[in-house]
Amino acid sequence: MGTTSRANYSSGDVSVIDTATNTVTDTLDVGNGPIAVATAVVPAQAPTPDCANATPTITGTNGNDTITGTPGNDVIFARGGNDKVGGGDGNDLVC
Repeated sequence: MGTTSRANYSSGDVSVIDTATNTVTDTLDVGNGPIAVATAVVPAQAPTPDCANATPTITGTNGNDTITGTPGNDVIFARGGNDKVGGGDGNDLVC
């Protein structure tokens, strides 16, 4: 279903391992005794949130946010997490 990597200090390479079969699928020569492998996950582009067919003017994260609206009309899309939302003045829509 995915891959992982393992640094091989003595041979100066990194093994790419198929996690579904636990087999080495590739070996990358990196030289001089690697001791670790750093990876980064790049998230897919998230779709634009839709709140009752209105485009959000303020969007939170999937974490725990404190969101404060503006003095005008806001469409606040809080997303996931345990959020605290204050609409402020104006005619606000909170989703």
